[in-house]
Amino acid sequence: MTRLEEMQPLESSAAIGIGHDSLDFAEDLEGQHEERGSRTRQDVLTLYPQNASTSDDPPKFDMGKEIFPSSIVWCSLCGITWFLPMVGHMGITDESGEIYEFLGLGATKSGGLAFGPVLRYIPLNRRPSSRESEDKRKMRWNDAVALGNRQCRGRGHKCLFDNCHTYVADVLNNMEYANFGKWNSVILAMWVFFCGKYTSLPAVVLHWLPFFIIATGIVIWHH
Repeated sequence: MTRLEEMQPLESSAAIGIGHDSLDFAEDLEGQHEERGSRTRQDVLTLYPQNASTSDDPPKFDMGKEIFPSSIVWCSLCGITWFLPMVGHMGITDESGEIYEFLGLGATKSGGLAFGPVLRYIPLNRRPSSRESEDKRKMRWNDAVALGNRQCRGRGHKCLFDNCHTYVADVLNNMEYANFGKWNSVILAMWVFFCGKYTSLPAVVLHWLPFFIIATGIVIWHH
C-alpha cells in the first residue's frame, strides 16, 4: 500500500498557488480514494479537465512548449548554479505534462519553471503495472501530485530543509515510485545531475558555460 492510499482524507476542494493561476481540485481526496476502484475514463476527464488525456491519445513530449508528461524537470538558478552546477530548481509534472513547483506557501502550476526554461528532465516510468490499467496509472499519478500539492500548502520555503526538491520527493513518496518510499533532496539532486537529459544543445551551454568561465577566471587569477 502506498502512502497515497494510507493518508487520511484531507479537507475538500482547495485552491493552491502563489503568483500563478491556482489549481482548484474537483473533489475531496476521500471521494477520490473511495471511487478509485470504479472510476471510468470519463471520471478522469471530470477530475482533471484541464489535463485530460486518454489512452487513445497519450500526451507527448514537446520541448518547445515545455510539456514533459510524468517527469522531473530542472532549471538552473542564476548565480548559484554558476558556482555549483549540481544545484538548481526542480519541479514535477502530471501525466499530461503540466509543470508543478514549490516556491513556498504551496505548490503552483506555473506553465513552466519560475527561474528559467527547463534545461534538464527525467522521464519517469509511465508503463502501468500488470495489475492496473493505463487509466488507473494516470489516476494514481495525478492523485500523488494532487496530494503533494495539498501537503505543502501553507508551508514556507526553508532553503535546505523544505524546498522544491523535498516537494518532488513528497510526490514520489506518495506513490512509492519504483517501490521506494524514501526519496529525498540529495537523491533527487544526484539523479538529475548524473542522469538528467538535456532538452537541447543550448540547454547544455546555459548550464555549463557560466561555471567554466568562472573556473577559468579563477585558474588564471591564481597563476
